[in-house]
Amino acid sequence: VPQKTLTKLADRIENAQKTIMLDTTKEYNTLLLIDDAVGSGATLNETAKKIKLQKRALKIIGLAIAGSFSGFEV
Repeated sequence: VPQKTLTKLADRIENAQKTIMLDTTKEYNTLLLIDDAVGSGATLNETAKKIKLQKRALKIIGLAIAGSFSGFEV
C-alpha cells in the first residue's frame, strides 16, 4: 500500500513495518537512507529501526528529497 494513501500515522507505521525488508547478509559502517518524499517520517523511521535492531550499520543518515508536514507531527 503506498504510504501517501494512508492518512493515519499508526497505519503508516504498520505498513512500513510489514513491507520493509533487509538484506541480512551485509553490514555497513555508514548507511544513507533516501526517501523521495516525507510525510509522517514512518518509512525512514521504521527502516532505521530495523537496521539498528539487526545491527546492519553503525551509523544511519536519513535524507528526504522533499517533505510535507501537512497533517503529521514529524
